[in-house]
Amino acid sequence: MELSQDDAKDFLASFEVDPSDDIKCAAVGRLWESLLQKYPGVPFLMLRVADMRWSLNSRVTAYAMYLDLQRVLKDSSFSAWLQKARLKVLTEAVNTLRTYKTNTSIYTPSQRWRPNVAQDRLPASSCKLQHAEYVVFEQLWSRLTSSGITLSTYLNYHCLETNAIESVLQFNAPATAKLTLEGFSNQAGIPDLSLTSGGIVRDHGQALSILQDTRKAMDEIYKLLENPAFELTIETVCHLHKILMRTNHILAVRVRANSMLALTHVGVTRQHCAINVSVAGKDVKVQFCPFDSVDAELTLFCSRFNELMRQDVDPFAAAAWISHVFVTIHPFEDGNGRLSRLLASIPLLRKQLPPLTVAIPWQSKYYHALNWTRANGDGDYGVLMKLLFEATQSAMEDLHTLLTKNARAQQIQMEDLDEEFDSEEVAMDI
Repeated sequence: MELSQDDAKDFLASFEVDPSDDIKCAAVGRLWESLLQKYPGVPFLMLRVADMRWSLNSRVTAYAMYLDLQRVLKDSSFSAWLQKARLKVLTEAVNTLRTYKTNTSIYTPSQRWRPNVAQDRLPASSCKLQHAEYVVFEQLWSRLTSSGITLSTYLNYHCLETNAIESVLQFNAPATAKLTLEGFSNQAGIPDLSLTSGGIVRDHGQALSILQDTRKAMDEIYKLLENPAFELTIETVCHLHKILMRTNHILAVRVRANSMLALTHVGVTRQHCAINVSVAGKDVKVQFCPFDSVDAELTLFCSRFNELMRQDVDPFAAAAWISHVFVTIHPFEDGNGRLSRLLASIPLLRKQLPPLTVAIPWQSKYYHALNWTRANGDGDYGVLMKLLFEATQSAMEDLHTLLTKNARAQQIQMEDLDEEFDSEEVAMDI
């Protein structure tokens, strides 16, 4: 299989990139990965991608690709190297898994992994918000839409905030307002300086691409729900993750003032790349599902999710269960929080409500509610349900305030320009 003329040109040009430019190197990595999907089985392309993955510590997936390459090359010296590499990769994976499962004392006792977490009790019918709370919520949404704020505008705001709360990227207020109103395409005029230190991505090109991916994933959720018989499967979850994390696959990030390349596996669970993850906060350390059990846990989650959708449950209570179980499994290397909020929005969307949005001011309370629900483990979703409701309601209010202030600032700017123009005319008359 040969590359097309344009793809071959892009591939050859990628070797001219300055290796010290992490942003361009990340783009090259994404190009190579996308070309390999388009042209599977091209030996030189397979070698470049495998070498890149190996250098970025993705040893399991790199080794799998080396094996595929050897089936094409049938090279004896390469075969000898593969034997040594196999021992290294397997030893690392086995030791990592054993340590993760046995060294549980380093995790907060209430936050250690519990198998079959998707079997946690579904929300009871009594777990629900008050009717008056929904009345206020729907009135607020109606006030937003009547003031000219469309659903698309709100979805853009969701995309910005869902990335900000995960410390991926964060724009200042003027840029946030502009992107919320105009979307994430054709925004080359937004300078890198509008990205604050609140996110690891400090390049506006990468940031805008991530936001475009997030919006595409949200749009895909809406498209899936057009089918009244829609049911969630592990394949659908992986498909959504692949859309959501396309740019995050290989990214130039800023960590403690240093720029570096980071590779994240997209569209495949941690079981396929033999990676364990945990999260350490100020006062808590959380242990998620060991990688060898991820697929079984995620399959059970999908089954229980579909069971939940067939029941008459408060949408925010359902969102709380989905958030709790999905985040506790943590099926992917990265992007679990963002994807959990997309999936947890499905019960709301089915009731014609806007999707969940948890903004930066709610970050600490949000994580506390997740940890509290995980520690409780008895099917009490009241704390998390209330948090998701209040955070989303607050996000709608914040969006209205942000856009109102932005409109006022633009009006003042126009008035200042008019005054300046009038002054110039007077000077010319004199």
